[in-house]
This record gives sequence, C-alpha cells and structure tokens, in this order.
Amino acid sequence: MLNMTNIGITVDAEQQAVITLRIDLGQSLMTAEAYWGATQAIGVEQRELLQPTLDRLGRDLSFLLDGKVQRPQLTGFEISATSLAAIQNPLTPQMATLYYQLDVSGGTHLNVQLADQLEIPWPCLM
Repeated sequence: MLNMTNIGITVDAEQQAVITLRIDLGQSLMTAEAYWGATQAIGVEQRELLQPTLDRLGRDLSFLLDGKVQRPQLTGFEISATSLAAIQNPLTPQMATLYYQLDVSGGTHLNVQLADQLEIPWPCLM
C-alpha cells in the first residue's frame, strides 16, 4: 500500500465543501507512541490526545476561497492502527481520516495551501 497523504474536496448543491484528509499521523505529525495512545483512547480522551495535532493542522493547512483564507470546521475523524509496530513501520501505513466542512457559497475558486513549516514526509495528493 502506498503511503500518501490525500486531500479530497467535494461540493454539494448547497455550496458546502466536504473536505476529507487521509494522513498517516503516526509517521508525520505525531510520534508513533502518541498516535497509538490516541487509537486506544475513546471519546473525549481521544479528542484531547489528538487536539495538539488538530490545532497544528488548523494553523498550517489553509483553504483559500477567491484568495481569502478560510478555516474549515472539523466535523469528525476516524483513527485506527493494528499495533504500535505497524505505526512505526513506514511500509504499513496506518491512515487517519479527518473530515471538515466549509461553506463556499459566493466563491468561485477554492485552493489548498500547506504552510512551509508543515512537514509531511510523504507525497500529498489533492
């Protein structure tokens, strides 16, 4: 399986963009141990363990609607891993999926911008 960050964007009839971010957090923005801990937690505790990473993505992953920065709203996430060893092995990606929503009504062009300091070690497909 190819380890690649993927950003998918779909826009519905009401001009709401649904943004899906698939990323191997344990190989990029979190340590393997921190990601494993988050996968083992539930509910509020899981969200608390992910919050620093979610905050960083909120700062470093921007969406520009007609050139103006927009901040999408996180609507949910799915994280899992088969084991700590699997997270540590770059040949067995343990992908997380983050879901966002953004109102794009009134706009014509939506662009994605990654901050220079956001280092993702794998290719990013948009």
